[in-house]
Amino acid sequence: MTLPEFKAAVKAAVDSRLGVNSPRDAPLSVSEQIANAVKRLIVKGELRPGERIPETDLAARFNVSRAPVRDSLRILHKEGFVELLPRRGALVYLPTAADVSDLYEVRAELFALAARKAAASMGSQLLGIMARGLSILRAITEDAIATPLDFLKVRSGLAVLILTAANNPKLTASISVLATQAVMHTRSYESPAHRRRNLRGWEQLHEAIASHDGERAAAEARLMVLSSRDELLLRLHQEPARTQATA
Repeated sequence: MTLPEFKAAVKAAVDSRLGVNSPRDAPLSVSEQIANAVKRLIVKGELRPGERIPETDLAARFNVSRAPVRDSLRILHKEGFVELLPRRGALVYLPTAADVSDLYEVRAELFALAARKAAASMGSQLLGIMARGLSILRAITEDAIATPLDFLKVRSGLAVLILTAANNPKLTASISVLATQAVMHTRSYESPAHRRRNLRGWEQLHEAIASHDGERAAAEARLMVLSSRDELLLRLHQEPARTQATA
């Protein structure tokens, strides 16, 4: 199974659980298109945490007036990707250690709850799709040219399967909001060692859910999220040193 086939299988599974066909997405406004483009630059690391984002540069880049650019920056601010500061304008959000700890502690508990509920109800169809997704994740983990974003796409699909099995819309909505804020940390998956550790966490979580062990599933889910927190905190600690070394 390829990554596009995995994404299609996840979507079909969600639609089947809901008993509906997902509606086509409404056309995005110019501001939303710009916001998505800037978000991709942040996730890829082309715009770095703390870097200023001049409105004039975006307007020139996308050949638009400054009005939709301002709207796009407000969207990104609401989603946690950008800070809007008086007299300084827009800057890529630079998380503090406290911000990271707070975000990941909440994500860990919510994802643990989702995993516990999924262990009680996930059937053979979703477990099979999850197993195929893990096979893709293993291949990406050892692929030198695979990007952190490729890794994230598979992880996101695996998480969707767990949330689908958990079948709690409010829980899904809460986790989705926090996941949006955490997506800017994708670059932490540049490290092959971190990819391998995260892969092992997903394998352990799949085993726990497949054996319908809710407590173990919750523990594995919590541990995986908190391990990502620790990896990111280490990266934040090392980033100033790298910056000084290259200055």
